[in-house]
Amino acid sequence: MDTLFAIHARHSCRAFSRRPVPEHELGQILRAGQQAPIAGAMYSNMQLTAIHDRRLIDTMTARYQKLTANLDARPFYDAPTLIVIATNSYIAGGIGLANAGTVAQTMMLAATSLGISSILLTSWVRVLRDEADLIAQLLLERTLVPVAAVALGYAEGEKTGGPTARSMTVKHVY
Repeated sequence: MDTLFAIHARHSCRAFSRRPVPEHELGQILRAGQQAPIAGAMYSNMQLTAIHDRRLIDTMTARYQKLTANLDARPFYDAPTLIVIATNSYIAGGIGLANAGTVAQTMMLAATSLGISSILLTSWVRVLRDEADLIAQLLLERTLVPVAAVALGYAEGEKTGGPTARSMTVKHVY
């Protein structure tokens, strides 16, 4: 798939089937994320954790529902795979978030080019970041904290592919 087509075709999927992402394609997506630009080329400040364990995803969902008092919440949209993006705690704000954003976008574009749907997830971090038992299951190095995740899978009953027109204000200064 052409890069510009993938950029325009990528959209946030909010309803995933439970069909797993093939390991080969997940590997391609993870390698793409590792090619994202990172400030100062400090790749050692980043970690990706791919979660395939349905029980862990369901446990995180249940805890999120309890902590937000919203029993209908589906923070991961039933995605079969989550890729948690973590960075060093001392840069978790600002540049760490920017780094996580470039990693996430690169992985989501790679997923789109492979026909796999995705969505960037951030609200779960604010809710679950103090849940030490869940965070421990992310296999993070001692100084790393999760700042975002990308959910991956196949869309359930949603439109897939095809460019979506979006716009924002653009100004030019000459």
